[in-house]
Amino acid sequence: MQKLLAAEGIVLGCDGDTLQVAGERGERGLPVGGEVARRIARLMEQPCAVDELADGLLTARDGMRHMMMLTTAVRDLKSFGFIDEVVEIQGVVVARLMKKGRLPWREGDVPDDAVVARHVVATREGRWVKLDSGLGCGSVKVDASMAGHVLVGEDMAPGGRLSPLRELMWRAGLLVSASSEEAMEQTMWDPVDLLMIERSSDSSANFRYGGTYRYRETHAMPPLVEAIRVDEVVDLPEPDPDRWFLEDEPFGVITERRRSTSSFREDVAPTLKQLASVLHRSARIQRRFCDSYGMEVSLRPVAGGGALHELDIYIAIDRLEGLEQGLWRYNPADNVLERVHCLKEPSSLVEEIARATLSHAKPPVSIVLLARFARVLWKYEGVGAALVLKDAGVLMHALQLAAIAEGLGACALGSNFAHEFEQITGLGFPSHGPVGQMVLGVKKEEE
Repeated sequence: MQKLLAAEGIVLGCDGDTLQVAGERGERGLPVGGEVARRIARLMEQPCAVDELADGLLTARDGMRHMMMLTTAVRDLKSFGFIDEVVEIQGVVVARLMKKGRLPWREGDVPDDAVVARHVVATREGRWVKLDSGLGCGSVKVDASMAGHVLVGEDMAPGGRLSPLRELMWRAGLLVSASSEEAMEQTMWDPVDLLMIERSSDSSANFRYGGTYRYRETHAMPPLVEAIRVDEVVDLPEPDPDRWFLEDEPFGVITERRRSTSSFREDVAPTLKQLASVLHRSARIQRRFCDSYGMEVSLRPVAGGGALHELDIYIAIDRLEGLEQGLWRYNPADNVLERVHCLKEPSSLVEEIARATLSHAKPPVSIVLLARFARVLWKYEGVGAALVLKDAGVLMHALQLAAIAEGLGACALGSNFAHEFEQITGLGFPSHGPVGQMVLGVKKEEE
């Protein structure tokens, strides 16, 4: 039987003639009358059907007015996601329908040939399995013991043991008619990619979205610069910004000259001075400070979500005038390069990168943007993964323009080589992960 229950993270209470609704996004009051407020507040304790909430209301004083206020309040609370629809079997809640964002519920009767949509993604949350889709307007939590039956459609036909779940899943947009033809725009999407795009959109966000700082009470704050094991430290020459203003080509010219270059001269190598200038132009720390929650952040030449700058620059050197071969990390706080203590020879990474560029020669300089995910996830919820990828795109573009300004060629790569990088450094998913990669070198004259 379908009933109503306060949504997760929502507190319902009665204050005189006002229904108080509190959640992570604040508190609001609904003037519905004391009798209606007291009845709706019961949803904090136990699931109730609308009929149960309305029992005896019509026969009381002002019953018709209270009945209208009750039905209106329930409708509004459901539309805002403050209360969920749940299914009980033998007195146990086995499923709940949860509102997602501002999208309206799907209307209409459930088709007889309804099946679980191809884009539905299932994730385990304690005793529940959450069913969600980037095309849905809601999500459904199902008791884990029943999730397998739901996904394959067992006992969900009209009259079946799990038939009450059909309406919930249909309204959430998780069921489709087996006879309907899927739109081309839908078939092209991978379910996980689709869900990430949808979840990172404010228009479809749930209550936990954006800078919630959800781990500030339970997890240590990720540092501005991560401490790693290094074998050597090399000071970078300090670039002369005044020279840039005098000698650089105009910015418009540099952007017009931007081309991806992955074929480099083998007789000439970039210099340490050029590399230092590229890093200084794009990634140095200009100022460091703390935000309102005490998290250390920084300003740099490139934008970064929340000024977090969670991307570390690792540099695999094959040929560079003034620096030995190896894997190095740029430390923007001290303006130094740190030779990374490697678990295995980093040449394998350079060889993989060379194959990705379709070149027989190893690229002189290979850059890996390594994300420290906790740095973003400690603060941001719902949008974290998308934010990291946006930051990676911004930084790669800045690195390429800086390389062009220094007379070098550069090419951003689509591959990440996460496995090889983890084997070499010990830094791997889910705490770390390469999210961007590019190569630098002295471009050939014809390019």
